[in-house]
Amino acid sequence: MITGAIKEFFKDRFNLCLAITLLALGALVLLQPQEALMPVSGEFEVNFFYTPTCPHCSEQKPIIHELGQELPEVAFIYNDASTPAGIQKFREMASEAGMDLSRLGVPTTFVGKRPLVGVQSKETLAAEIEYCRENCVDGGHEEGASQEAGEGLKEFDLPFIGRTDLTALSLPVLAILLGLIDGFNPCAMWVLVYLIA
Repeated sequence: MITGAIKEFFKDRFNLCLAITLLALGALVLLQPQEALMPVSGEFEVNFFYTPTCPHCSEQKPIIHELGQELPEVAFIYNDASTPAGIQKFREMASEAGMDLSRLGVPTTFVGKRPLVGVQSKETLAAEIEYCRENCVDGGHEEGASQEAGEGLKEFDLPFIGRTDLTALSLPVLAILLGLIDGFNPCAMWVLVYLIA
């Protein structure tokens, strides 16, 4: 009975093409080569945690790569947090740093054992590496762990308004601003017009 339904399903050329396309895409995703790790031969490690689908991670990767070329004495390690090994290492390092495991997000960069959450500028990372060279103890950091989001997660390009730092706005102003932006939802406008008519 089930085999008959499957044969009937694949008699349609569209269904057959769709199944082949989905299988090919799935194979491409599974066979996608993992990002090569930079050689681990430095004073200390900088662990960069990312996921392949994260847009902020794509923004951070070139900065990490550029720093890796400029600082060959530091080991820059790329960790894919969407893999079991990557998420396990991420949780272990976050736990050691005292981060809230229920609020983990990518991109997160560990300079030694200090976490920097969000997109970090090249200057911020270079300064953190330099500070860690002078003050780190056993690959860690003498200060408390930082879970503060970087500037890249605070500013957004809003339609008609431009680049806006949402953390600089008060809660009522932010609620009104986001309400106005959401109010331009075309589906909601047509439903409203229909109901009024």
